[in-house]
Amino acid sequence: MKSYLARKLVENLVLVCFRRLLVNDHSPLCRVPLITVFTKYDKLVEQVQFGNNLEFHKRNKHLDPETHNARLAEETRAKFQELCVRPFEEVVRSDIPHIAVSSKLQRDF
Repeated sequence: MKSYLARKLVENLVLVCFRRLLVNDHSPLCRVPLITVFTKYDKLVEQVQFGNNLEFHKRNKHLDPETHNARLAEETRAKFQELCVRPFEEVVRSDIPHIAVSSKLQRDF
């Protein structure tokens, strides 16, 4: 029972701090390090590469593999900014560190 109450207290404190963070409240109680991790970046790479009726493939099939991979990385980064980072920064702030991760090995993504 004690550990349950302690866990609930911590959960509530985290929720309060996160809500205050969303409205840019920098009270001493809520000054905690925050790092955001966007997972499943490999799924986004696949969506850019194979989604939208293979549009990427159709536009880039004439390229050599190195240029193809570079363009895929560039378009994936742009899509990541559009779908993940920009909306996050609009709600929170732009100075919160973030990273995209994947459990799959990727080329320079």
